[in-house]
Amino acid sequence: MSTSGSSKDKDLKYFSEDQVFKIKAIAMANARKLIKKSKFTNNANLYMNLFGTGMTTAIECCEKSLGLDPGSRETNYSEMLDFIDSH
Repeated sequence: MSTSGSSKDKDLKYFSEDQVFKIKAIAMANARKLIKKSKFTNNANLYMNLFGTGMTTAIECCEKSLGLDPGSRETNYSEMLDFIDSH
């Protein structure tokens, strides 16, 4: 999978692609916990704001890299890790 996100990923160049996706999964899950009560944003918007990507990249990364529904307001950490480990 070459869909790794923004140019900010250069800071993560010492990690494998799977490790980067797992780091992003942790960030997504923790951010979702912080906003859980309001659930004001979907996964694609959350990814876009966390990692500084455009919407198209955010949608692709949610689907292809993290196994998330980009339009959902649910972010399940264990599902993301299962998806990453299976690919």
